[in-house]
Formats: sequence, C-alpha cells, structure tokens
Amino acid sequence: MGTAINGIAAKIKELDGLGSLSPVAVELINIIDKPKTKIEEIESLVKLDKVLYANVFKYLKSAAFGLRRVPTNIEEAIHYLGLHGLRDLIFLLASRKFFSGSNNWAKSVFVAFAARKIANRLSLHPNISSNIYSAALMYDLGFLVLLKRN
Repeated sequence: MGTAINGIAAKIKELDGLGSLSPVAVELINIIDKPKTKIEEIESLVKLDKVLYANVFKYLKSAAFGLRRVPTNIEEAIHYLGLHGLRDLIFLLASRKFFSGSNNWAKSVFVAFAARKIANRLSLHPNISSNIYSAALMYDLGFLVLLKRN
C-alpha cells in the first residue's frame, strides 16, 4: 500500500513540470468574478497577453460561432463573449496543450460545450455554467496526464 501511494505521489510531483497559465491569464481568472472589477481592467489585461488577444479573435471567427460580423476590437469581443465566456476561453486554451497528440481533445471540447448548453438551458447562473464547462473540459485531463507519465 505504501509503495502505491509513493508512486502516485511521485506522479503528482511530476505535474509541476507541465507548465502554467500566463500571469495575465491567472490575473484575469482571479478578477473576473469580483463584483468591483471594471470591464476596462479586463480589456487592458487581455491586451497585455498577445497570445490570448489573438486567440479571442480566432475563437470568435470559428465556425462554432458563425458570426456574420466578427468584433473588430477587444472591447466588442469581450462584450460579445462575456466575462464568463472569456474565462471559458482561457481554460480552453490552457487545456489544449495537455491534449496534444491525443484524440481526446475533440471529445473533451464536445463534452464541455454540451455541458454548458445544458447548464444554460437549466437557467443556471453564468458562473455556475462556466464552472461546469471548465470541469467538463478537464474530463479526461487527469487520465491523460497520468497516462503520459507512465
């Protein structure tokens, strides 16, 4: 029993080398739900993270949205996505790197979008829907990380 626990502990310790979110993304996640956060603060933070900034527009141009008119500036884009939608996008981008070379990425994205759609149809609070989306997106992540570390 002790050997199994030591093996699990060693695998968990290896996860420290997987990388992390950008400091800007971490800050955004931390302030999105704070009631006194101003949208201008969110917009200025997104502008600081060039990868996130570019991906906001790439995401909105995707077929998943089917927009007739894609927002032309970050202010419009964030207003369209909403703060919880922006948080969902941050988690989507962060989780994608863990699924590289895996067929499970498409399945996890499908599960996440389906879970959020169900949560929205149940009229759950946007924060709860976003949390459900993030949890569903991470559906296979633990298994994949442990599998890759074997």
